[in-house]
Amino acid sequence: MTEVTGHVIQPPSLKLGNVNGEASRVTVSDDCQWNLIGNCVLEGKRVERWAIIDFTDRNVKLNYIQFARKLVIRCRKLHIEMKEPLFYEPSEMCELRNSKQFSKHPSSICSRAIEISGGQLQILICAMSEKDAGYNNLKRICETEIGIMTQCCLSKNANKHKGLDQYLANLALKINAKLGGSNVELFEKLLRLEGDGHVMFIGADVNHPDAFNTMPLIRIRGSNAFNTAFFLCLLPHNMSSSSSLSIEIDSLDWGDSGTGTIGRATVPACSWEVLNSNKLSDNCDKDKAHGHN
Repeated sequence: MTEVTGHVIQPPSLKLGNVNGEASRVTVSDDCQWNLIGNCVLEGKRVERWAIIDFTDRNVKLNYIQFARKLVIRCRKLHIEMKEPLFYEPSEMCELRNSKQFSKHPSSICSRAIEISGGQLQILICAMSEKDAGYNNLKRICETEIGIMTQCCLSKNANKHKGLDQYLANLALKINAKLGGSNVELFEKLLRLEGDGHVMFIGADVNHPDAFNTMPLIRIRGSNAFNTAFFLCLLPHNMSSSSSLSIEIDSLDWGDSGTGTIGRATVPACSWEVLNSNKLSDNCDKDKAHGHN
């Protein structure tokens, strides 16, 4: 084994919001545990357009009326303003397992949301009976092909009474983070990280397998890993790379107002060529290609 010199730092204090809308300091225990009791998220995003799709089996069907009502209440307690869902749509796991059959469903859900609310769906809650291979189809089609943010949950957890408050709190934190909110931040900067430079934290977790399996499971996540579904849109099939592309941007929060905006952004022809060919053009820099100008 290779020996390296390391330094163990004390858990930093965290910054959360309180019931008065002010920042509060939360001390982390020695075993790195903390909770939201008496506190709320630091920056909650408004959830105005969301829906529920239920893939669960008949014997473990989601109690969607109770679930939606309690989720809204729990989000509001955490200072995440959440409206009632636009609609509930039943489905089946067999559809989710068939990618060709399911591929048209998210588009119809988007159209239905626009008809009801006049705006794009912010997030789709997907209830499932159990962990299933169809989960991969759901994430790939919704988030990387269509551009719908999703949050999955198991109906057995969403229907339970004991421990439901904690489960809904965890669900609310995931929803807020996916929509661009800030659940918790460091109260003070860490040592040697002073200044205005950008810092990205990378977390890694390794699950070692049983003796019969030699492949470890490794998960890595960066703090600046933005969800690509924020920046996806459906484009015409006959879009020319020589013309500018006008894209409608819905509910993207670029400022400090805390509210979403609806507008249009024009991508120059050279930038569209970059996006269309998935490589940098000699006439455009990388920032323009990704819409950072």
